[in-house]
Amino acid sequence: MSHGSLPLLHVSASYDEANNRGAVFLVDRSQQKTVATDVVWQGAAPSRAPAIYQQSVTDPKAINAFE
Repeated sequence: MSHGSLPLLHVSASYDEANNRGAVFLVDRSQQKTVATDVVWQGAAPSRAPAIYQQSVTDPKAINAFE
């Protein structure tokens, strides 16, 4: 690889303190295998997950576009 080894899992999170709401974003970049993941909460875990979204494609070069 010209840019070295890259992680297969990308993770980011956000928290809105005013509304006590958070979001966690996970991206599995592996094309051949599943990446097992544990999410560990610091403090109280959420009582529910109001929404969970999953997107997947078979073409690794697929993109989102307005067209």
